[in-house]
Amino acid sequence: MKIITDSTSDIPLDLLEKYDIDVIPLKYFFGDTEYIDGQGMTTTAFYEKLITSNVLPTTSQPSPDAFVKVFEKYLNQGEEIIGIFISSKLSGTFQSATIAKGMLGSDLIHLIDSKSVTLSAGSIIFEAIRLKGLNLTANEVAITLNRFIEKNTLLAVVDTLKYLQMGGRLSKASATVGTLLNMKPIVSIVDGKVESIGKARGRAKAFEKILEEIHKAPINYNHPIILGHSNDKPLLEQFKKFLIENGIDISYSYESEIGVVVGIHAGPSAVGLSYTKK
Repeated sequence: MKIITDSTSDIPLDLLEKYDIDVIPLKYFFGDTEYIDGQGMTTTAFYEKLITSNVLPTTSQPSPDAFVKVFEKYLNQGEEIIGIFISSKLSGTFQSATIAKGMLGSDLIHLIDSKSVTLSAGSIIFEAIRLKGLNLTANEVAITLNRFIEKNTLLAVVDTLKYLQMGGRLSKASATVGTLLNMKPIVSIVDGKVESIGKARGRAKAFEKILEEIHKAPINYNHPIILGHSNDKPLLEQFKKFLIENGIDISYSYESEIGVVVGIHAGPSAVGLSYTKK
């Protein structure tokens, strides 16, 4: 059984190698210059370039042919495929994978719409790894994952309103007022989309808001917590310290960098976590 995902799951390279996960990358563009997500430009370099850019980069999903090439490789090796991809409401990636499956006409390809992205998609990948270790069939893994997705959640605080405004998700007037008041949006995955679920004045209050949301939907500590940041490791350490001091057990956790697709809208110095709800 081969687990395949796309680059928006933001799983660190060492863990991809450890668990033998293949990644199909998305592309992104600064103007006319094309980049492959996860290749060539580091995450740090991406955010440095984002800060100096006057327009937001755009992204492009892999073509069906790109999926066919990867799927065929593993089918020819006698593997069944579990493909876990970015929410179909955020990208056409899942649709491309579905077209590729139809082109191959194989029942050995099991496609999962993660209904999520970045840290949250990472949680789903780790659950797939756990299920694979239980020697379930690929079909049983797919069915179980689709149930698991409903219990998965993401909570993060965005440091600046600049990129939400540049991307048309916030009016210039709202962004200006919000910046003056030091407002920090709290974002989550809602119905397969990244949405603001509240805001707080200052980062300390934003952390408290995240804690309130955790208390509303407590953590199932039988599953790992995924902690992440957008090019600000010191901020992640600050966030971890806050969680520990407020009784959140992060001993069973992984760390990740929030990558291009979410980073385009969140900007640098976003921080958050994904976890499984009880």
